[in-house]
Amino acid sequence: MVPYTALGNLNSGYADLVFYMKKINKLFPQCHNRNCTAIALLVCRIRRSKETPIGIKPKVRGFTYLAVLFSVAIMSAVLAATGVFWHQSRQREKEQELLFVGNQFRHAIASYYQRTPGTLKRYPQQLEDLLLDTRYLSLQRHLRKIYRDPMTGKTEWGLINAPEGGIMGVHSLSQEAPIKIGNFHSMDTALTGKTSYQEWHFDYTPPVVKITSQPTGNARP
Repeated sequence: MVPYTALGNLNSGYADLVFYMKKINKLFPQCHNRNCTAIALLVCRIRRSKETPIGIKPKVRGFTYLAVLFSVAIMSAVLAATGVFWHQSRQREKEQELLFVGNQFRHAIASYYQRTPGTLKRYPQQLEDLLLDTRYLSLQRHLRKIYRDPMTGKTEWGLINAPEGGIMGVHSLSQEAPIKIGNFHSMDTALTGKTSYQEWHFDYTPPVVKITSQPTGNARP
């Protein structure tokens, strides 16, 4: 039969473990459960090592206490650095996804504009027009679906209105500062130096056709 004192120590140790796990999860939400458990166990062991028997000098107990603080500080710094690295890595992935999705909208708007029947070109009046172009008798699609904004997780986009009417582009609604501020693809060079994803505009402007004047036949040599 297990002695009562042993059960008391077991319950106390489990309570300490749960206490430290809750503290670590609160301080570092990004910490994996296994990592939190391992750190909590280490802290419990180091803490119990302070409970030295009678006769041990106070200097030893003081050194053990400093060791506990030093170990916790190192583990906290490691977890914080891991959290920052993970967040930046995930943000970079979202940036690449935003560049891809934004250019999908740009190409779709360009296709809608260039394939306008007749000579008077028009932009779509709404993004849904890119999914089903009703200007033709047959089914015409310029965009497969309304993509989600990777930065907000929503299908809601900021719309860039064309001077002559219609939608000429889209932009993210996120005001978060981007990590990438340079070294863009040639079609995205306008994004260089922007301070928020809301300033990342993906629009289509038709190329300007220059008309050169021909010399008239009445001109004298």
